[in-house]
Amino acid sequence: MCPDHDATYPDADTCDPRDASPIPVLALVVLWSAAEPHRVGEIAFLPGSDWWFIGRGDEKIEEFANFTQQCPGQTVDDGRRAPCLRGKSMSARQVAVRVNGVGIEMKQVGTCLTLVNGEDRSVATLTPGDTILIRGVALLLCIRRPRTLPALDARELEHLFGERDLVGIVGESLAALTLRNALVAAARSPYDVLVLGGSGSGKEMAAAAIHLLSARKLGPYITASAAVFTSTLAESKLFGQAQNYPNPGTPARKGLFSAADGGTLLLDEIGDCPAEIQPYLLRVMETGELTPLGESIARHIDVRVVAATNRELHLLRQELLMRLKKRVRVPALSERREDIPLILRYLALQRALVEPELMKPFMYTGPSGRTEVRMSGRVVDFLVRHPLTGNVRELEILFDGLISNSRGNEVRLPSTEDPASAGPSSVVPESVAPASGKPTRQQALQALKSANGNAQEAAEIIGMHRSSFYRLMKDYGLKPGSVG
Repeated sequence: MCPDHDATYPDADTCDPRDASPIPVLALVVLWSAAEPHRVGEIAFLPGSDWWFIGRGDEKIEEFANFTQQCPGQTVDDGRRAPCLRGKSMSARQVAVRVNGVGIEMKQVGTCLTLVNGEDRSVATLTPGDTILIRGVALLLCIRRPRTLPALDARELEHLFGERDLVGIVGESLAALTLRNALVAAARSPYDVLVLGGSGSGKEMAAAAIHLLSARKLGPYITASAAVFTSTLAESKLFGQAQNYPNPGTPARKGLFSAADGGTLLLDEIGDCPAEIQPYLLRVMETGELTPLGESIARHIDVRVVAATNRELHLLRQELLMRLKKRVRVPALSERREDIPLILRYLALQRALVEPELMKPFMYTGPSGRTEVRMSGRVVDFLVRHPLTGNVRELEILFDGLISNSRGNEVRLPSTEDPASAGPSSVVPESVAPASGKPTRQQALQALKSANGNAQEAAEIIGMHRSSFYRLMKDYGLKPGSVG
């Protein structure tokens, strides 16, 4: 939740700042601040084509970029100025920025070293995705975003700025807000749902959120992977079987649909469901009736199906797509890079619950009173600019590696900040950043190690489809469970 803002911003990069519009415009977002970690996620729009300054401020405060929280349904008020960015070594006027016809023009005017995309640059033109690291002080990201965000469609998902919401989403980007509203719309819909998204993007979390936000939230929530179904066992697993069927003494089996009666059934990896099973599945979804194996009388059930896949839509059976009328797309992490530092903080807090002694040196109480993780600006810069094809799962693996190999009281990037380091390969698992083309045997093995031998998770880590990863394992003589 955020304070109210009444004023509006322009609808293009160089237009009237009194006009509010959903058209995305250039802006700068705080990704890291050594002195003010609670300001991560704040945004500054740059009205017109005038020069604006970033620094700790002076008597002409009206000439400084206004970094402040942008919340759902609100427009940042250019008249209510947030404090300038602070930092022990920050100059009063550190960087000058203005919007031009190409991007955001930047020039260093203070004494702190300024890096653009990791390189020492005192003058540059920033386009979306570019970062500015004011060494030891702050890290900024150039993005495009509307000056007015859509309203949040459910009060249940209101949350403190930068914190995790009720269903587990962390982020203040437009993509995160759009996902929240899409989940609410799907939850309120009576239709079955198809959740789309890349490996590691959070499809299971999205499916659970749809159940939690729906009228079925007090009913059962059952999950299953359609990829493990076999043509011989799928009917029994999905629809159940009668006692003594097919042989005397065989116990009765309830089946996934009966177990989910009155609630929600998540069928993950629906694209890998055997083709011969799909007609039976569709019949139950269409009629709401099933007949357990060994029985002759149909049973009525009330189940809402949520299916998930990382496959392209054209690869799925058309009849299935027609039944899964409601669609939710989980955005890739590359579409909301400004959320990465907030996710890193959440991951650190979660790891501190499991390994408090390991995390104790890195955790501290920030100036706002909340618990923060102490990490260098270069770490955040590296992770934000990393390809992250494995999305949040890959981000977590990379961050865990950096934490485990950091010394002292700050998570650091050894390749640039620790002269004694052996380089990034000692910290960053090779498997999560495979070169283009076929991954090496070492990359496949490292992925299996990271997934504790689970081939399906390893495939997601390395950014491959499960069946392709199995073929790769066969080529290299690897088996599920391989960790050495």
